[in-house]
Amino acid sequence: MMKNLKFKVIAVDYDGTLEPLNENGKDSYPSVGKLNKYAVNILKEYRKMGGKVILFTCRTDKSLELAVENCKKYGLEFDAVNKDVDSVATDWCRNHNTYSCSNKVTADLYIDDKSYDRYGRNVDWYQVKRLIFSEE
Repeated sequence: MMKNLKFKVIAVDYDGTLEPLNENGKDSYPSVGKLNKYAVNILKEYRKMGGKVILFTCRTDKSLELAVENCKKYGLEFDAVNKDVDSVATDWCRNHNTYSCSNKVTADLYIDDKSYDRYGRNVDWYQVKRLIFSEE
């Protein structure tokens, strides 16, 4: 069977999503810790197949740099960080001669622990994999 992508652009959070919460339900902000290797592999495969991944996080400045560098150590790179992927910038922005319409990025799917499970458990990346890839 061949895998296909169900979405063109995914926006993914860092704390509690790429980097799982610890046993106390806390993240490592403003520092960084170990990433979920399964999540990293899924996103690397997704990008290899032509999908775009945006890191969409509340982190800024030094803590954002640490998160991006930590992802690079795992071989995960992004098409954009806290902004739209250039190829999918909204028509409204282009038609109104502005480069920044909103702080919200344009994506087909948002993966964030805060929207995934209100009880503080980590994102189920097995479920995410079934969601983003179709088998034909």
